[in-house]
Amino acid sequence: LYVLGMNCLIHLFGQRVMAMHRMEYACFRLLKIF
Repeated sequence: LYVLGMNCLIHLFGQRVMAMHRMEYACFRLLKIF
């Protein structure tokens, strides 16, 4: 159970990090356009 919980936390954290990178990338693209 403990390992499963850790895996779930890491997975959620990874998704959040990826979403943040995606947002930063989108903002960077917008800044390059202007």
